[in-house]
Amino acid sequence: MSQLVCCCDVSSKCQSAVEGQDIMLPNPYAEASCQGGEPLMPLQPAVADLVFQRYNYLKKLIEEANSQVRTTEEDSWQFHCKCFIPQEDTRKLLQFCSWENPTFSHAVLHELLWQIAIAYTHELRPYLDLLFHILCMEDSWQTIRIQKSLRGIPDDHTARYVPISYVTIRRMPTPLFLQYIIGCHRQKRKTSA
Repeated sequence: MSQLVCCCDVSSKCQSAVEGQDIMLPNPYAEASCQGGEPLMPLQPAVADLVFQRYNYLKKLIEEANSQVRTTEEDSWQFHCKCFIPQEDTRKLLQFCSWENPTFSHAVLHELLWQIAIAYTHELRPYLDLLFHILCMEDSWQTIRIQKSLRGIPDDHTARYVPISYVTIRRMPTPLFLQYIIGCHRQKRKTSA
């Protein structure tokens, strides 16, 4: 299903974070096998409803990320390690649907952060890898996704945010967060000047 959805046009679900910008960046996560890089057809309403409106499918997709992991064993000159690779179709589908889509991005982040909050330590890797890939998407919503992931998810019982763990922050790409922090610092200097 992932490959079929990635061949369709979902531009009707896209929205730029930059006010007044109607031209969307092309989705780099579209299926490469489409001729000329153009979508084959618009996404059918029933499929769009299943993927973008009913978050039960999204929840199941992310929950199963842990069971879909395949491991590859690599020999290193110092130690033997297992590298966890989340199912590539799941990652591509989440990235394709999240591209320039704040609503779907929010739902993906919420579900990933929830799974990270409740997972055992040895089960974190596939969720962290998916989170890493979602946060590295370079569209107009990237900074907002990073802010949301650092803030955490709302706890329905206490009306407070449950922050992500130190383990999650340690796994994040350093240059991405440095860029974000530098941008925040520049913004503070502009507003205080």
